[in-house]
Amino acid sequence: MPATETLTDLESKALEALGKVQEPVVDVVRKAADQLETRIPEVNVSITENLPSLTEFLDARFDFAAKLLDNQKQFTHDLLAAMKPVTEKIVKPAGPVAKAAKTMKAA
Repeated sequence: MPATETLTDLESKALEALGKVQEPVVDVVRKAADQLETRIPEVNVSITENLPSLTEFLDARFDFAAKLLDNQKQFTHDLLAAMKPVTEKIVKPAGPVAKAAKTMKAA
């Protein structure tokens, strides 16, 4: 089987496995949200009160996005570390050809 077909087959299997793993995670989060909904008070704030400037609003949104991205990066690294025993069976460490290609790109 050509490498691209093997890769496509592995990708399909990975997506199928992810779907099976993600569903219970969503269920747990939904249950947690249902529990939190009853414990968090409503906050009634008028739209016209205490509005920041557009620059402050924009900066705050980008600051949050950066924190969120950092969080997701760490989460992904943690997931990779947790899955290392499985991924090492599928993805072999880079050999001399891959390392040489990486060195050539850096130059």
